[in-house]
Amino acid sequence: MVSKQTTRAMRPLTTREQQVLQLMAHGLTSKESGKRLGISQRTVETHRVAIYRKTHMTSMAELLRWAIITKKVTLPKKEGTA
Repeated sequence: MVSKQTTRAMRPLTTREQQVLQLMAHGLTSKESGKRLGISQRTVETHRVAIYRKTHMTSMAELLRWAIITKKVTLPKKEGTA
């Protein structure tokens, strides 16, 4: 079950915030995400803060669970699976 906090209205994520969220789901650090997106580590951290604020989530586990359930992110397939 998704947190009771999700019953509050969530502001939509920007395209960049969605990209950062996707990279979070793939396990990249802020530094790695910044390199991938061509932005600074600090800018990625700012986007992460905005994501938590807009979604009313308080932990990475809670955020990623919500993102997976609501199909905001796609997870990479493991090698050897169909």
